[in-house]
Amino acid sequence: MMLLRVLFCVVFCTSAVLAQSPQEFMFLPEPMESGDVRFMLGSTITFVPRPIAEEEIRQIPAIDIRTRFGLPLGLSLFANVNSNYITNVGTLGAQWSVDVLGVSLAVGDKHSIWYGIATLDGFDVDAIGWFNSPHVSVGTSFGEIHTSLTGELLYLTSRSTRAGDVEVGADANRVLGGSVALYVEQPFVKRTHLVLGLKINSLTSAYQSWLAFATFGDRLFYPEFTVGVLL
Repeated sequence: MMLLRVLFCVVFCTSAVLAQSPQEFMFLPEPMESGDVRFMLGSTITFVPRPIAEEEIRQIPAIDIRTRFGLPLGLSLFANVNSNYITNVGTLGAQWSVDVLGVSLAVGDKHSIWYGIATLDGFDVDAIGWFNSPHVSVGTSFGEIHTSLTGELLYLTSRSTRAGDVEVGADANRVLGGSVALYVEQPFVKRTHLVLGLKINSLTSAYQSWLAFATFGDRLFYPEFTVGVLL
């Protein structure tokens, strides 16, 4: 709970600073003006497949905080934090964008650190992992409505799970699969914009369900929904 309170404080304090910057899109792969900043506060809900997790942990909501910063020559940096305390992911990345005949295209790469912790009722387990995710995006705008489609590859650099001081699982250097995501961004209230997203994952390992200690190794499809507001 303390982590969530800190995140909310960061969101609202930063949004006051960024209020003077135009907040029109986050996921649309259109080039940004150099020095422009975008900021999003939202939530994601992941539905983990039944073979991996029990019914009570299939639906995994988390707070989702994102920012994007424009650089010269069509480049931009982006970062996001996704957390529900038990599972936490921090991401940094960059991409290059270009407009071609009203269609925006982008290629990029991001690195993520994932950390899970559960210390309840004598249950002391934690996990940590590193991921690399190259991606390509295509998007277009219909007036003030922006749509984008992103394909992403998920490469596991390393992952380790520990119970107390004992390592109970480890994995490294393999492709887990990929995902395809569709995002729609449109005007909402006053200067804010609403973000709606649907990501379809095809992975052999769902890091969101690490607490289930699943050994299921087949590649499965599962959805992830995003709702957010550009501040």
